[in-house]
Amino acid sequence: MKRILLLIFTACLACPAAAGERIVGGEKVLDRNSPEFRHTARLLITMEFPKTAPVPANLQGRSFSSRCSGSLISEKAVLTAAHCLPAEIYLKDDGGWLPVTVKAVAAYFKLNPKEDSPNGEPHQGFVRHPGYSDRWYLSVNDPWNPEKPVNDIAVVLLQNPAPQFKAPAPLAVPSDQFGAGQELVLAGYGRTSNAASVEIPELRKVTVPYRAALRNGADFFAGSGDLTSPGQVAAPKGGCHGDSGAPAYLPAAGGYRVAGVVARGPGSENGGCEAGVTILTDVRRYAAWLQGVAAAMQLDGPPVAQSAESALTLQTGWSR
Repeated sequence: MKRILLLIFTACLACPAAAGERIVGGEKVLDRNSPEFRHTARLLITMEFPKTAPVPANLQGRSFSSRCSGSLISEKAVLTAAHCLPAEIYLKDDGGWLPVTVKAVAAYFKLNPKEDSPNGEPHQGFVRHPGYSDRWYLSVNDPWNPEKPVNDIAVVLLQNPAPQFKAPAPLAVPSDQFGAGQELVLAGYGRTSNAASVEIPELRKVTVPYRAALRNGADFFAGSGDLTSPGQVAAPKGGCHGDSGAPAYLPAAGGYRVAGVVARGPGSENGGCEAGVTILTDVRRYAAWLQGVAAAMQLDGPPVAQSAESALTLQTGWSR
């Protein structure tokens, strides 16, 4: 039975100590002039349960946090995954679907937490794609390869501009065509394996091949594994918990463009993070929506590159 997993890591009230989270395979990013460092951000999202029913009494008013990754697309905006900013979450042993409120999103821009300010850069607001639902996988025939767009994409607006050592990354547009075998660079702060021990999240990168578009035309699969029959592979490369929202960079003339946003991957029964399978939201399909978000948020400049033209259980994100 295939299971799918969101690549978000939630440090929940009842959870054990948080495990480390990093990109699987690849290497640490050490060059502070590299595009991976200049464009990529780490996000810490703090959420809270309401103080009323239907939330169980033992959870009412309790707060918890999750970690995601993202890419700077304007001096005050970070592109990430919608599931990193949930309106409700599913807790099997505590009443099923429960409402939550995102109380704070802090963005961090250094290589690791030892270098960053403890409080990070606070958010002013955020917008999820209006077509995204936290329960999306319940309304499709095949959550592994859904026939409908998931729309797992969001933008976080910061209160202040990112530090000057960071730089916005242009976004890929429909005229940026690429096919099977095209190299993409994933960069994020996620785990290095399913069983990674407690460790400081550090920025890592890994080069993975684009494999194929999913049936919905809005997501794609990249990595070294097998989407149709996923399982552990000898040398996995891809995303893991904590990499939700991370960018897949497309090398292009003049630098990188953000081609994808890390969304989900196999559950543990199918190799988990070591299956070498990463499913991403295709940024090219959301150019018009992102332009609208830029206008609504009054961002400086367009957040796109200038161009000439269930047998599954879902791990719906690789956040932590």
